[in-house]
Amino acid sequence: MMLIIANSSPFVKALPSEQTNAAIILCQDGVIAATLSGSWLQFNAVYALESDLIARGLLAAAKENDKLSIINLSQFVELTTSHSPIVNW
Repeated sequence: MMLIIANSSPFVKALPSEQTNAAIILCQDGVIAATLSGSWLQFNAVYALESDLIARGLLAAAKENDKLSIINLSQFVELTTSHSPIVNW
């Protein structure tokens, strides 16, 4: 399964909008999308990097999303080794 790594704010670069049969990791400014309902429903799995959520004060808001999995850096590495291809967005 494809893995998309989204590191830009969804206000600067929108997430892919089509059904992609992919998983997505939100990191850096990409974690802002964790607070936008419906902006990532087209993905099979949605992950957000905990350290980036904390750095931006978004951890509490992100925890309210049932479909979002909050991960650490070790889990990020595991996901990148278990998915192919990987696309930076």
